[in-house]
Amino acid sequence: MKPFVFVHIPKCGGSSIRHAIRLSAEKSGVKSEQILDGWFQPTVDQIKGKRVVSSHITWSEYLEAEFSDAVTFTMLRDPVDRAISLYYYQAKRILEGRPDAVKNWECRLSKEHLEEMKLWKSVPSMDDCPTHIMDSFISSLSNMFVYHLSVDWVWPHKDTVKPVCERLREFTGVGILEKMPETQR
Repeated sequence: MKPFVFVHIPKCGGSSIRHAIRLSAEKSGVKSEQILDGWFQPTVDQIKGKRVVSSHITWSEYLEAEFSDAVTFTMLRDPVDRAISLYYYQAKRILEGRPDAVKNWECRLSKEHLEEMKLWKSVPSMDDCPTHIMDSFISSLSNMFVYHLSVDWVWPHKDTVKPVCERLREFTGVGILEKMPETQR
């Protein structure tokens, strides 16, 4: 069996896919220690030598880990659905005071904006979210997608589309998540 690498772009249904990949790999006889999966972003050293990698890695990390003969796969999602999902997921985690979420957003939001969010009684609808905070979420969402594909932003931003499409052609497979039930957001 060739090595298998799933580049998990956040908020594209990847957790369910990672679970299925692990089950399939184990049924195929791959030992647990040869599988790296999880929501975290592993280091290249953690990736090297694995037969199955299913995590939030970037294309650059995949290349650096020398998986030249691997089957590669990623999932994409409607950008609007993805934005909605990210907003509610991250805002809820920040409101709960989750250290990983707060640390993740410290570099994306000003300290004042992050402190403002921590004072919310509940997560406001996207329509009621202050523009200065919503802008950071939307910007970060696009950056995450491009970052995981290891493509540089170019100006004007519409010119980033061509290198993204070229990168996606390098994958063995690309799935597109059409719709997720509201309860999965």
